[in-house]
Amino acid sequence: MTGTVQVPKPMLSRMLYANPVCLLTTTSAPTPATILPPANEPAQPSLTETNVMTISWLTPVDNNGHFIASMNKGRYSAELLLSRIHGLDYSNAFFTLSVPVHGSEKLVVDVGSCSGRTTKDKLNTLGIKTCLPGWKSFETPTATEDTSTADRGPKRSRKKEDFADEAFSRKHRLLAVSESVAHLICRVEEIQERHGHWILHCVIGAAFCKSEYWNGKNFAPIRHPVTGVTPPPYLTFLGTKVFAAAAPFEAVEAEEGREKKEEE
Repeated sequence: MTGTVQVPKPMLSRMLYANPVCLLTTTSAPTPATILPPANEPAQPSLTETNVMTISWLTPVDNNGHFIASMNKGRYSAELLLSRIHGLDYSNAFFTLSVPVHGSEKLVVDVGSCSGRTTKDKLNTLGIKTCLPGWKSFETPTATEDTSTADRGPKRSRKKEDFADEAFSRKHRLLAVSESVAHLICRVEEIQERHGHWILHCVIGAAFCKSEYWNGKNFAPIRHPVTGVTPPPYLTFLGTKVFAAAAPFEAVEAEEGREKKEEE
């Protein structure tokens, strides 16, 4: 069975070195009702909306997980993400990147071909299965997890939150695409507007990767030492629904050698 690796912090930027095509998921931040309900009628709770979009304009800027993303201002995901930002307070501006692989091209195109603004519940409409980042279940917290959001006193409140904690994902309503090989939990640190796009200055707080795509230093498909089989490469984008594969030369050469032996 496939294992899961938490990528160490000094290596977080390497998850984006090859500029993989990603599926970005975000949820809106619940806001207090601004319109009072009629007399004797209860206030309606605000609904948390979710969305997924395809994104490939991602560029690391250092080795500490900082990167820049470009997102069209008209995107519905941009609207949901902005709902998490209040003035210069970016403390709740979280989103998740999920990395699909070869074989998922149709899904990537389908996600990019419709808007969550008109296709309500886009994830369910497209049949996209989701989970907490790190392939953790929505249903049952781990035995050691404390999901309470109550005041824990001054000592606990000063403790810095750990992006990798399951409780963190639940608290901030983060979700990731199940059928992918990596999950990156990210936060926006600053936004600029350029040419109809939001330039998002972001940081990766934690990343999880399928073990056959992480050799301790690099995010790439690894050839199995016994079977010689290499898992599918992840995707890069060439434009107009055209993709390429990202895999190290040694993996590509091994796969070509295996196919040649099968033909013989």
